Amino acid sequence: MTWDERVASVRLHGFTDRQAAFLVTVMLHAGVCLGRHYCNFSGIAYGRKMHDFFQSLLARGYATARTCDHHKARAYTTSITSPCTAPLGNPITATGNLRRCRVRLSA
Repeated sequence: MTWDERVASVRLHGFTDRQAAFLVTVMLHAGVCLGRHYCNFSGIAYGRKMHDFFQSLLARGYATARTCDHHKARAYTTSITSPCTAPLGNPITATGNLRRCRVRLSA
């Protein structure tokens, strides 16, 4: 499956092009991100757009949030079983990566 096909299939779940591209990137790599990663990827300032995006992910059950050790940032883990992951063309193998990321976050 090509990059454009993956983004298009995630877009069908009600995300913008920018949001869908970010989610595909996250899900194909570690499965874990911070709000600042979305801001950097999208070229937007940290604020309402970032907050609304992650709140919609949490409300839909597409992600879970975890407070980092310094209690200022939140790490978001994309759900492996979320409807967004099915159309990516291959099983998401973030489980092993999540363990490594969690160790880094809590260290």
